[in-house]
Amino acid sequence: MQDKVPSCGIILVKAQFEDLFTDGSSLNEWRKKRKYPVVDIERLNCIWNKMNDYIETHFNVQILDMTQKKV
Repeated sequence: MQDKVPSCGIILVKAQFEDLFTDGSSLNEWRKKRKYPVVDIERLNCIWNKMNDYIETHFNVQILDMTQKKV
C-alpha cells in the first residue's frame, strides 16, 4: 500500500461488543424474549482483542481506542 499511496495511514479502531443499552436493558434479554440465539459477548470480545493485538504487533497502525467505558 505504501507504494501506491505513500502518505496514507491505517487506523485501528479498538472497540468492544456490549450487552447493555443506554436505558439499562440487555441485548441478550431482548434476544431471549424473541427466541433469537444469545451472543457470548465475553468470548466475542476475547477474539476481537486477539485480532487487535495481532494487527497492532505486526503492522504500522495508529490506534483509536474506544474500549474505555464512560464513568
